[in-house]
Amino acid sequence: MTSLSTAGLVNNVALLLAMILIYDIVFLRHIQSESFPKQVFLGAILGVIGVGIMMNPVEFLPGIIFDTRSVLLCITGFFFGTVPTVIAVSITGGYRVVLGGTGTWTGIAVIITSGAVGLTWRQCRKGNLKNASVRELYLLGIVTHILMLVCMLTLPQAVAFDVISRISLPVMLVLPLGAVLMGRLLINRLDRIQAASALELSEAKYRDILENAVEGFFQSTPEGRFLAVNPSFSRMFGYESPEAMIADISDISRQCYIDPEERRRWQREMTKNGKIENFEFRAKRKDGSEIWLSDSSRAIYGPDGHILLYEGNVSDISDRKKNEEYYRQIIESSIDGFMIVDQDGYILDVNDAYCKLVGYDRNAMLKMSVDRIEAMESASDVERRIKEITALGRGRFETRHRCKSGRILDVETSTTFSEKNGGIFFSFIRDITHQKQHESEQEITLHLLQALHQDNSLETLIRNVITLMADGSGCDAVGIRIRKGDDYPYFETRGFLPDFVEAESRLCRLDANGKPILDGSGNPLLECMCGNVIHGRFDPALPFFTPNGSFWTNSTTALLASSTEAERQSRTRNRCNGEGYESVALIPLRAGNQSLGLLQFNDRHPNKFNEKQIRLFERLASSLAIGISHRITASKLRERNQILSAVLDHTHIMAAMLDTRFNFIWVNSAYAEKDRRDAAFYPGRNHFDLYPHEENQRIFQSVVDTGTAFFTTARPFEYPGQPDRGVTYWDWSLIPVKDDNENTTGLVFTLVDVTEQVRAGEALRESEERYRAFFEKGPDGVVIIDPDVAGPIDFNDQVCRQLGYSRKEFAMLTLHDIDGIETRDDTRKRIRNVMDKGHDDFDTLQRTKQGELRNVHVTAQVIEVGGRPVYHCIWRDITERKRMEEELLKTQKLESVGMLAGGIAHDFNNILTTIIGNTALAKDHAAPESELFDLLNEIETTSTRARTLTRQLLTFAKGGAPVKDTVSIKELIRESAAFVLRGSKTLCEYFIAKDLWPVEIDVGQMNQVIHNIVINANQAMPDGGILHVRAENLMIGEKDGLPVLPGRYIRISISDQGVGIAEKHLFKIFDPYFTTKHEGSGLGLATSYAVVKKHGGYITAESELGKGSTFHIYLPASDKSIPSKTPFALLRNQGKILIMDDEAALRKIIGRMLQRLGYEPDFATDGAEVIGKYQTAMASESPYDAVILDMTIPGGMGGKEAVRRLLEMDPGVKAIVFSGYSDDPVLSNFRDYGFVGMMPKPFEFQTLSHVLDNVLNNPASKRP
Repeated sequence: MTSLSTAGLVNNVALLLAMILIYDIVFLRHIQSESFPKQVFLGAILGVIGVGIMMNPVEFLPGIIFDTRSVLLCITGFFFGTVPTVIAVSITGGYRVVLGGTGTWTGIAVIITSGAVGLTWRQCRKGNLKNASVRELYLLGIVTHILMLVCMLTLPQAVAFDVISRISLPVMLVLPLGAVLMGRLLINRLDRIQAASALELSEAKYRDILENAVEGFFQSTPEGRFLAVNPSFSRMFGYESPEAMIADISDISRQCYIDPEERRRWQREMTKNGKIENFEFRAKRKDGSEIWLSDSSRAIYGPDGHILLYEGNVSDISDRKKNEEYYRQIIESSIDGFMIVDQDGYILDVNDAYCKLVGYDRNAMLKMSVDRIEAMESASDVERRIKEITALGRGRFETRHRCKSGRILDVETSTTFSEKNGGIFFSFIRDITHQKQHESEQEITLHLLQALHQDNSLETLIRNVITLMADGSGCDAVGIRIRKGDDYPYFETRGFLPDFVEAESRLCRLDANGKPILDGSGNPLLECMCGNVIHGRFDPALPFFTPNGSFWTNSTTALLASSTEAERQSRTRNRCNGEGYESVALIPLRAGNQSLGLLQFNDRHPNKFNEKQIRLFERLASSLAIGISHRITASKLRERNQILSAVLDHTHIMAAMLDTRFNFIWVNSAYAEKDRRDAAFYPGRNHFDLYPHEENQRIFQSVVDTGTAFFTTARPFEYPGQPDRGVTYWDWSLIPVKDDNENTTGLVFTLVDVTEQVRAGEALRESEERYRAFFEKGPDGVVIIDPDVAGPIDFNDQVCRQLGYSRKEFAMLTLHDIDGIETRDDTRKRIRNVMDKGHDDFDTLQRTKQGELRNVHVTAQVIEVGGRPVYHCIWRDITERKRMEEELLKTQKLESVGMLAGGIAHDFNNILTTIIGNTALAKDHAAPESELFDLLNEIETTSTRARTLTRQLLTFAKGGAPVKDTVSIKELIRESAAFVLRGSKTLCEYFIAKDLWPVEIDVGQMNQVIHNIVINANQAMPDGGILHVRAENLMIGEKDGLPVLPGRYIRISISDQGVGIAEKHLFKIFDPYFTTKHEGSGLGLATSYAVVKKHGGYITAESELGKGSTFHIYLPASDKSIPSKTPFALLRNQGKILIMDDEAALRKIIGRMLQRLGYEPDFATDGAEVIGKYQTAMASESPYDAVILDMTIPGGMGGKEAVRRLLEMDPGVKAIVFSGYSDDPVLSNFRDYGFVGMMPKPFEFQTLSHVLDNVLNNPASKRP
């Protein structure tokens, strides 16, 4: 039975597969939709196939049959889904009921189980059914037929086990394989259906694309007839349909091309390469009109290698061509240069603007390599740049281009890469030479100012400046000469050969004995043009000299050939020309009337310099000379840090010293006052605990880490806890303090409150916006000039307002009529230069209708009006900006001289103290009637008078707080005026009130005020005259209009009969450095103004030319009585006194004086030693009775800090302060700082004895 069953099952499987193949051929290829009716039909067909195989079963027993319905139904469920399976199961199940027999319900169970297994398997698996493997199909068959055998258990028990034992092997061998075969057959069917569908879809899409494509498609014969075209192609040529076009065109070359030669070129390219891409040509439409087309085609070859036909795509590019022409016109009219470059770096096209920029003819530039005009990058750099732009698609960079004349231009290039035509680059080039020069000038000026403000040596400064000048100027060689003895050798050079420096370093001509030869003025005779510049030998009328005494030429060869030795002022060595230097500039370094050396620029290229550069060099040289002078002077001062501290403490600029953790070390009074705190509040406190600000803290940390100074302007800030102040704005700087190893050890923090300026600027901007509509074109004058006559064609009202003319008057003028510095030829030359270059940018002077000269910045450009080029100018009045720059320079000079004066006064006071002290001691050893005693007395008197001079120096240096005494000013006025007028032709008449009220003044400072005014009056009357001096009492009220508080005043009036002061100068006479005298310094009245203001008074002047001037001084009267003067006697006493001073000579003389007075002196050199000794003495049986402390100790703890520390140890310490800065605020208010007495240096023996006696014995001097 087993073999029979196996054979029967194999036959049944074969029957099933045959019926499936027939079904596939007849039905399945037509049933590709998943609609419900077709699913029902599919299930019915599969049910019929099931009935067919059930008609040929393997009969085991009557009513028990086996066939391949299980294979059919499980595969149906797996491949076709629920609807076909349910239908097939229903049909086969129904038929099994019809067959009847013992195994009817078992058969139905097998039918349902097989279909269910297939559906379940379909639902559980993932992925496409056609990916089902043989292994998976076989496993499906195994599972299905195991369950089928399980269904056999529904038979009667005896029959069931017999059936299972006999049929299991045939079923498990044959039927799973049948499932595999049927599954693979259906998978192949799915593949065929999907392939057929894809092919039909692809063909439909291709037909749709071809019929609806925007681009045209064609096929044509080599002879020139069209085989096929799409509708888009026929519409391009004006035909209604492809058929009409094919019928009408018999010769493509003649009927479709404007130029038949283009068709022949197209055919040659196709014959050569077999294809063509983006071939652009002008085509002829049916109506004869012209269009531009782009053709991309290929040749179709036959088996013999000959061309059978052409086919390709064509697009209409007429709009693009119109745009290209439009952009071409824009590019040609652009003021910027434009070029097209291929991937090999060759120029394909260029506009006229660029040709004019570099001076080449267009034809000469075409096919020129870019590296011929590239002046900064090498050929390899250009190649690298091309690759970068090709990769990125675009690039923007700055470089330098070389003109035909050899001139180098700074340019900004914006380049875009296009892959068309094998890859090309479109570049716009803008000339930024003037911009770069301006930026370079600003940068070099800023770096120079920063270098000048750094605390470095002269050698470091010159080294940095040489590097700066060489890099900034771009010259081949730069050198600086500094005076050394009688000569001016090179101090530092860069770029000069050693032989040149060695040969040219000495300028002084020597005689046969090697001694300097002197000129008629007694100065060493300096050779060559360098000597001329240093000694000021120049003729400003010659073109190679400037009015400031600089020399410059752009061709030494031409200069030597065109000028005589007499014109060159002296014998020149011509070594620069011999070394090949064509461009040479020599700029003098002068500080006042002192010649410090010169700044030298050499370059081998001609035409290196222009007037603007030379003026820049002169400005830089002026600043550098000040810096050099400052360092030469500073090297002689030993108290630099103390001077800086004193200056900062008396300036309106807020300043603070911080450590590297941002803890305050010191702040000046301006800082404390602005912050509404006491200066003693800050030391030891952290800056960011008081003013938390994350961004500022990062800036501070960056300065500490990098050692680089930080500067900022108009930075907003809100005071913590002070909302009433609102947002404030500050200019501030943070300067690192470094040790010898360049490590940052602290920070100097300076601030200036610019809130008012910022708010004023904001208000001004708002005002300008509100009233902008009321102005024609803004604050600048705009004028269009006829270049032929230099007269205006058109202009705005602002031009007239700037120059003071009516429109009618200005229309009749020429540029020469208003130019303040150029001749008529210069003006014409300037216009020609602008017309040639196309633009220019420069500063000049213009003369107003009233004759006033105004600084004006001119931006000029050539534009076209009415078909002809004209000169278009924008005039900006920069007079005020120039004035502010000059005032800033004056202020810097005043501060530098002031620092020097203060330092000299301090050192001089120390010397005077030693002289006065030793003189007083020496007088004790001389008989009062002896000649020696008289000589010592004269020394003492002269030294005391010298003290007044140092007081005046300190007043000038710092404008310090006056040390006031209550006095009658009568005698001071008489003595001061008489002293000045002694030996002059001027007679002084006094009108002084007998009951003149007392005043509280610093006698020395006020003496200087009277002194300065009387000197000016005397100089105003060179032939003599009468000087009237009045002093009277005066009550001033609020209605009097004087800028002082109401109250009692004395008024001092000094009137001369001199030349008087012009009205336009009168308001400037108290400005620093303002003077109308040839040899005046401009400091006297400025100092007088500061002193009177410090005394709470006011000074003013009135004058009339030719009649004289009167100065009025108003000083507050005092309610105090004038103390009686009693002769000083030496007061001897006893006690142990500790003296602190860093000067050994001062310690020695003060010690001798104390011993003479009966005291026991002890000494210390700084505050730290004082604290140590005082602490030791307190612990012993012999403490100090008093300490005398110097205010400033270089590099150590001074008196102010020392007394603070001593008070912490001993609140009852008796400390006396003394200082060479006799106008220091600590001396004026010594009790506020913890001292009980004070002595300004120099002091007399008697002063020392009385101060000590008062401190030790006077109860009023004791601390509360």
